[in-house]
Amino acid sequence: MAKGLKLARPRYKEISIAHDLTPQQRESVKEVRRKAMDELQEEQQKDAGSANKGNVRIIVVGQTSSKPRAVRVVAMV
Repeated sequence: MAKGLKLARPRYKEISIAHDLTPQQRESVKEVRRKAMDELQEEQQKDAGSANKGNVRIIVVGQTSSKPRAVRVVAMV
């Protein structure tokens, strides 16, 4: 059913599906994301004089597991 959202009418294009997380899982995901963002900001401050490396997004995977982890996705512009 979730795959059907790609083919849905424009009215439904902005609908997304997400996992229900327990309060503990949400806190864990927030902490992982915060640490990853802090590390990214530190690296960007160090490399302030370097060439632009593109836009970086932080995505937390494994949210429903006991060990979520952050993944960096770089979009070159």
